[in-house]
Amino acid sequence: MALSPLCLSRSGPLSLLRSLSRSQGVPARAMSAAQWARELFGVAVKAVQPDSVLSSSLTLQGGRLLVGGQSFAIDHNLYLVGFGKAVLGMAAAAERVVGGHLVRGVVSVPHGIQDALRREGRG
Repeated sequence: MALSPLCLSRSGPLSLLRSLSRSQGVPARAMSAAQWARELFGVAVKAVQPDSVLSSSLTLQGGRLLVGGQSFAIDHNLYLVGFGKAVLGMAAAAERVVGGHLVRGVVSVPHGIQDALRREGRG
């Protein structure tokens, strides 16, 4: 789908509907409510995936780490600390961005999350 997840926060429902219909090659009037709901759900889920969230707010440019508009010198001097239900995906995505600059990290997940991920075939 060609629709950017950021459109959810930048536009109203009508603009989003037009974008969804263009991405599907179908006029907005021809999309059923179910089609529109499925497309909207897909865009919303993609917008909160760790890679999507981090790629829009965390970038590495040369020896600088850009985080939310601020720039930090980086030279194998990063420590990662995280906690919460989404921390596993977020930590993995952050590690992909900063690579070898990560010295050490620790994450804390809710009790039972690893078992739940294994049951779903994701852990």
